[in-house]
Amino acid sequence: MHGVHLTRTDENLDEIAAAFDKFGAPVGLTGLLGDLNRQARAAKPAGRLVTGGFAWEDRDVHDARWWPQGITTSADAEAEGVIEGRRLLVTSWYAKGIGGIHDGSRITVVDLDTLRYRHVLLVEPSVGLGGAELRPLKVHAGGLVWLDHFLHIAGTRRGLFTANFDDIIRIREGSGAEAELHGYGYALPVRYAYTAATDDGHEQLRYSFLSVDRGGE
Repeated sequence: MHGVHLTRTDENLDEIAAAFDKFGAPVGLTGLLGDLNRQARAAKPAGRLVTGGFAWEDRDVHDARWWPQGITTSADAEAEGVIEGRRLLVTSWYAKGIGGIHDGSRITVVDLDTLRYRHVLLVEPSVGLGGAELRPLKVHAGGLVWLDHFLHIAGTRRGLFTANFDDIIRIREGSGAEAELHGYGYALPVRYAYTAATDDGHEQLRYSFLSVDRGGE
């Protein structure tokens, strides 16, 4: 679109490697699926054509800070619809600033057969004077696309963000990241982004939705 731009950044490979050394080993989806710590429950949403659904644990239902947004599943990622032998769902959330604290954005990975799930904080890796850093990705995380190993996240006015599920980090106790990451045990760093920009005189776009084009052209 004339006057509207998305510019791809370099990959954060060095920054992510430094984060592995400082904060914890990459465990990917395999490690995360072995440590799902919350239990959803089956629920019947309203609507005549709805065949099933689930509800989060009460502590998530009543949490005024976090708001779920986009949804993608293992059926997007693989033709067979399963990853690690499981049917999985991933949803994005954004945090509302409460009490002067903004937790950023996160995803939740749900095993659709057991309804076990776990939250994973989305983070931006960097290397500063003090070494590797992981900071919460502070965007209004919206639509999601899961394709192969990659998760693509709509970041509203900031553009699009891409992470690789293989980079999921189990945060090591005593690593010094616990406070900055608000106590999350797992984090998923951004690999690269498509930074949004708009020429003068053009309305700024909001990137809220994503989908997969399987047209083959």
